[in-house]
Amino acid sequence: MYNILKHVDLDFSGVPVRWAAPESLLEGHYSIYSDVWSVNILADEILNYAAWPYSDISDANINDMIINVR
Repeated sequence: MYNILKHVDLDFSGVPVRWAAPESLLEGHYSIYSDVWSVNILADEILNYAAWPYSDISDANINDMIINVR
C-alpha cells in the first residue's frame, strides 16, 4: 500500500493561477466546478479580445489574494 499524504504547495510554480479555481490552488481539489471556473475565465479572455485575466493585478498580488481567500 502507498501512504498518500496530502500536500498543498502554495508557491504556485508551474500552475496557471489566473485560470485555476481557488479551491484547486489551495486544497488541490479538482472537480467539475473548478473546470467550469477555468472555462469561464477562458471564455472571458476570448470575449475580451485575448485580454489577460485580471490584467490590472500583478502576479504577486494574485498569489496574495488566493492565499488570503479564507
